[in-house]
Parts: sequence; structure tokens; C-alpha cells
Amino acid sequence: TPDAMMSGQATVDVIQSCIPDIKDAWQLVNYDIDSILIAIRIASYGESMDVTTTVPKINEQVTHNLKLPDILAMVSQQDITDVANLASGMKVKVKPLTYRQITMSQLKTFEQQRRYIQIQQNQSMTDEEKTKMFNDSFNALNQLNTEMLLSNIESITLPDGVVVDDQAQIKEFVENAESK
Repeated sequence: TPDAMMSGQATVDVIQSCIPDIKDAWQLVNYDIDSILIAIRIASYGESMDVTTTVPKINEQVTHNLKLPDILAMVSQQDITDVANLASGMKVKVKPLTYRQITMSQLKTFEQQRRYIQIQQNQSMTDEEKTKMFNDSFNALNQLNTEMLLSNIESITLPDGVVVDDQAQIKEFVENAESK
């Protein structure tokens, strides 16, 4: 159903149906989801897939044949780094978002985008009302971005070697850090 596709439930159902050993696909991370979906596509439809795109400006459609095992090999060979070394000497250990976290973020972003369009098209609102609603929507998206960032940080190692993994302290640090 469209609702199941928007909510991510359809993807979870397909994964759990095709790979019964995965009990909770919501907890998978994004790069694992990509690999699994490519493998399911290979098992279901074969090793190649035609993708048609429209070339911008000239509106010409072009079809490419993708070799899915090659793409799967490229995805699986990616080096995943979970520590970012900052110029200040701090190290930030990150963790990938789960499929549930990503899906919830995308749904919230979609809601704010839809709200933005509705505000723009509402002829009965004053400019002041629209500005206030735009600001509320912007603040909601900023909060969502901050929440996603915090969800990604597992720990911060200070230059003196102290490891901070308390989420409240990490949140305070992120909220008070300079943007650069």
C-alpha cells in the first residue's frame, strides 16, 4: 500500500520475507539495506537491471543497463570509517543510523515540506502568519537535524584521552559548539 511504502514498512516486510533470519529489519543500517535490496533484486529478476533517466535540458530519455553484482561488489568494498579526527585533537566516534531512524527522519522532513507548500498556497493567511509558520517549520527541521546528528555520535574522545559517551553531555557539547 502507499502508506506502507511511505512508512518504510513495505521494505521491512520484503526483507523479512526474503531473509527470514533477519528478525527486525528496522534495526539494519542503511548500507546493509542497500546490499540486501540489491541481492534480493538479483535473486528475483537476474543480474542486470535497466534504468531509464531523462537528460536535463534536452529532455532525452537514456537507458543504462546496470550489472547488479558489480554494484553489490562496490557497495561491499566501501571502507566504512567510524571515527572522525577533528583539527582540535578530538575524535568523534560515529554510528550509523538504523533504517527506522532514517525513515522517521524522512517522514518528518516530508511533513515539513508539505507544510511549507500549504503555507505558500494559503491565500487567507497574512504575511506575518506565514512568516511565523515558516519559522516554526524551519525550527522543526533544525531540531530534527540536531537529533539526527546526536543519534550518530557514539562518543567523543578529548585531546587528553578522556572518552565522553554520556548522551546528555554530548548533546550539550553539540548545542554549544561553534558551527565550524
